[in-house]
Amino acid sequence: MSLEEITELLKIYNETGESQMEGDILGRISELWDEYTPKADQTIEQLKKQIKYSKNPLEVKMLNRKLNQAYKTIKRSESQ
Repeated sequence: MSLEEITELLKIYNETGESQMEGDILGRISELWDEYTPKADQTIEQLKKQIKYSKNPLEVKMLNRKLNQAYKTIKRSESQ
């Protein structure tokens, strides 16, 4: 379902005031939100655990980069 279809449903809901459509509309908005929001990054603890058990050197290197980025974002947010 597209955003245009949801806005059309909201217009219909506003005109008629039917409460049955409200749950349907909220469900569809929730689905769209889940679809378009980026997935949460891994936590530092998860990254450390993956690095510890990883046997692929390229994967370890990539995970170390992600870990450094996570530390940098935390440091930036604390300094502000």
